[in-house]
Amino acid sequence: MARRHPAATSAKRRAAPPNPSPTPPAADGSHPLLHAARRGDLRLFKRLVRDLDKGRGRHREVVDAAKEEGLGALHFAAGKGRLRVCRYLVEGLGVDVDAVDDAGRTPLLVALLRGIMDTASYLLDHGADPGKADDEGFAPLHHAATAGDRKMVELLLAKGVSVDPVCVDGTPLYAAAIEGHDEIMQILLENNADCNKKIPGIDTPLLVAITAPSVKCVKLLVEAGADVNDGILAPLVVAAEMKGSTACLKLLLEAGADPNVPDPAMEYDRHDATLLSDRSFCWLCLGDGHEALQDALACREMRPGWPNACYRQGEALMLLKDYGGACDAFLDAAKLDPGSPEIESALWKAMNSLKTSCGATQAV
Repeated sequence: MARRHPAATSAKRRAAPPNPSPTPPAADGSHPLLHAARRGDLRLFKRLVRDLDKGRGRHREVVDAAKEEGLGALHFAAGKGRLRVCRYLVEGLGVDVDAVDDAGRTPLLVALLRGIMDTASYLLDHGADPGKADDEGFAPLHHAATAGDRKMVELLLAKGVSVDPVCVDGTPLYAAAIEGHDEIMQILLENNADCNKKIPGIDTPLLVAITAPSVKCVKLLVEAGADVNDGILAPLVVAAEMKGSTACLKLLLEAGADPNVPDPAMEYDRHDATLLSDRSFCWLCLGDGHEALQDALACREMRPGWPNACYRQGEALMLLKDYGGACDAFLDAAKLDPGSPEIESALWKAMNSLKTSCGATQAV
């Protein structure tokens, strides 16, 4: 493959984007008190508290002292959905509902990270800060958006949290785009999430949705006013690169995406045949055979032994109804990539079109 612009390489990696959530806490709760909280054994937990307290009457201090990697009893109980233990800790002992571990995570974040929404709701009802983020900026809304939990997203927004908190992987809108949660994306957009938010080193929400790929999310972003010509890479180029993104490409074109808009990757390397092939495909979708052929010919000149360059030339010639030239181009592609079903199908179609065209000419 031709040398890629660094941004293009990162876009390719995002074709199978990672879950934007941080890793769940690794501590195992080996401390007896934490182990009991994790298991949800309230009777054992209370007995251990009494034993460790030794009659001093400082039960909360005993509980607060038991930590692993900053994780306290409430973190462990919340992370396993042990509501009875959570109630005892919060209502019985008055532990800090927003205590943080060594990574800045609150019990609410731990519950959300593990997808335990009933416990998260309980903590919110009992004073947990709905907007408190961890050390990497992950806020409760990021986790709710990643999980695709509509009720939790609506609950957090109803409590007045920012719709655009920024973490190392973007805003909750990015999380919804990565996971393809179009319903969550719609809620966020209805609450004025910034569809053109730019985070240094990260693509726009639109580019993330394209690489997911999620046609529904792309459509929502376009309808919300996302800039279809902006990004580390031009959205059209990214959509052209992605297999199965033809629908996204058409949406972008219908929304006014322009193949002529200078692409940062193209500016970086004007001799990147892959980018020319991608742009040729964009012109094809626009129905402009002449521009498509121009890029295809330039692509083939750069990489004469690349079957995709020949294939793009054949497609452009088919659009221009030069069926003889298309047959030659597809035949060249077939020689370079024998056995390709896509090329064989295109060649067969071109030959039939040529035959039909010749027959019609003779009839006249």
